[in-house]
Amino acid sequence: MLVGLYTYLHQHLPDKGKINIVRYKYELVVVTLIAYFWESIEFYGEIGEWGVVVQRWFYGVEFWPNRVLIDPLLVIMGYILSQKYPVLIWPARIFSVTWMYFHIFVFPHSMYLHELYF
Repeated sequence: MLVGLYTYLHQHLPDKGKINIVRYKYELVVVTLIAYFWESIEFYGEIGEWGVVVQRWFYGVEFWPNRVLIDPLLVIMGYILSQKYPVLIWPARIFSVTWMYFHIFVFPHSMYLHELYF
């Protein structure tokens, strides 16, 4: 998967010189590491390392493909979109803060939306 992402980016990056390409690849690696670091923080919260209240809020352990593949891939895609369309950065930040506020302080736990029946 990472080889495919590398090949795609290498073929579709604008030719602005090697310095920009190296910086872009470096930033992608940093963003990927941050995404996996955050997933490890979530995991330890889910298993109760930071107390029962946090464990109850997480309401179970996340499905591993979501943790290992989907969430980091979404973070990487968000980074790529923010580099291509910088105008989307502030709307995305406002949406993220609003989403987090409601899911931390309003809903009873993080999996509340999964329990809604239509």
